[in-house]
Amino acid sequence: MEAALRIDVRSVLPALSVPTLVIHATDDLIPVQGARYLADHIPGAKLMEIAGNDHAPWIRDPDQISNAIEEFLTGTHRAQRQTQRALRTVLFTDMVGSTARAASVGDERWRMILERFDQATRGLASQFGGTVVKGQGDGFMLAFPAAGSAAACALAIQRSLNEGWAGVPVPARMGLHTGNAKAEGGDFFGRTVVVAARISSMARGGEILLSQVVQEDLNGAFSLEGPRALSLKGLDGIYTVFELI
Repeated sequence: MEAALRIDVRSVLPALSVPTLVIHATDDLIPVQGARYLADHIPGAKLMEIAGNDHAPWIRDPDQISNAIEEFLTGTHRAQRQTQRALRTVLFTDMVGSTARAASVGDERWRMILERFDQATRGLASQFGGTVVKGQGDGFMLAFPAAGSAAACALAIQRSLNEGWAGVPVPARMGLHTGNAKAEGGDFFGRTVVVAARISSMARGGEILLSQVVQEDLNGAFSLEGPRALSLKGLDGIYTVFELI
């Protein structure tokens, strides 16, 4: 602490040439005058004073702090962006036991499998009119304007995984749910996305599970097994799901 208190950076502040945001609580034990000095002597720096005495001011009002940082970095923040809703069928895919399989086949071979999985998933999503919202190497989140397209794509992905690449079949679990998802900047979020992800997590390797909403939308166009009652983590009530076969 004694060494820290002896640090004096005043002479180098004018040399800083990057955008700078200084945030300080007005009643902090460390006097706010120090923050004001920093902002005054760093070229173009902005100062944000927060009411309170928290040395880490984001503890008291994290939204205010995060919005200020986001706006400082990007020019806007989420609260200012227009959020819309769109009816989508969300599909989650996730390889089962990917860590163990990577260890068994070797890093180079597994990397090739993941690349083929990525190419196949993106190609099939486009073929069936969907979009890849997020990809995480061994798993994807896809969105479709129609439940039938999502179901057909899920079956096609399952077939490609069962055939395997480099002689390695790769089982995956998948989950589908339809609802009004919040849409922003090409991303989707909200309860619809959460339900689809939770349903996917409850599937076994090689299974495609879908919610009752999706089952009703399909209207007998696909072969299903079920119903099956599930309790989904973090969500109230029991959900009825079906397996797409």
